[in-house]
Amino acid sequence: MYKYIRQNPKMLHFLRRHPIWYRKLSHDESSIDEFNREMRIFYGTTVHQRVEKVQQQLQMVDLIFSLSKAMKD
Repeated sequence: MYKYIRQNPKMLHFLRRHPIWYRKLSHDESSIDEFNREMRIFYGTTVHQRVEKVQQQLQMVDLIFSLSKAMKD
């Protein structure tokens, strides 16, 4: 289990920031799926979070475009 986690620096960083996972993973290695899910939420890499981020970026581009258009007039 430790070798698997050390292969991914983000996993190791998440594990060190949330030490409760040391105990959970040492008692039940099958909780690695839950660990991965929590890690993706923490780093903002879930599908929902990525879609939200793209929407925010598009809104920002639209705002900049609107401002530049208003400045031309």
